[in-house]
Amino acid sequence: MTTFIDAIERRFRNPSIRFALLVLFGFLVILGAILGPTVIKDGVQNLQEIKRVQSRDYAGPVETWIRPWLVQQADTMINARGALDWRVHSFKFGPCSSGNLKQLPTHDLRDIIDQSCQDLSRIQNAHGSECFTVDVCDITEATKDEIRVVIANLDAVFGDLGLVIPYETNEQGSQ
Repeated sequence: MTTFIDAIERRFRNPSIRFALLVLFGFLVILGAILGPTVIKDGVQNLQEIKRVQSRDYAGPVETWIRPWLVQQADTMINARGALDWRVHSFKFGPCSSGNLKQLPTHDLRDIIDQSCQDLSRIQNAHGSECFTVDVCDITEATKDEIRVVIANLDAVFGDLGLVIPYETNEQGSQ
């Protein structure tokens, strides 16, 4: 037994590369055996959580996010300071596309959102000359009122369906 211990002591004092790699491998196996189950279990749980969050069931229904999106785009157009703000989005694609509109649960919602998208697109194209250059955008009050009417009609239908409660002030507290 002493010869075995003496041999190990000699190898530790003057180790060969093969012995150093063998010790490193042994250390990694022991470390893997201790930490492996925990790391794998946490990894599987995290992957399941990511898949749950990304699933369609977790995402809010279309009717809960499409109205705020349209209102935000309309507000951007009303407050446009240049052509990029005015043409912030094409109202023929994205949420306004027929594929997205088919996801809406009721015919009333499909009709009002489709009509709102068409109206905003028409306003955007008809009054594009008011906001033609990159740095100057002179949107008339009549154009802004047209946009506000589109959003008011949208809010009225959503309010009738009980999907939105109109607020007197916006999130920043201004009128």
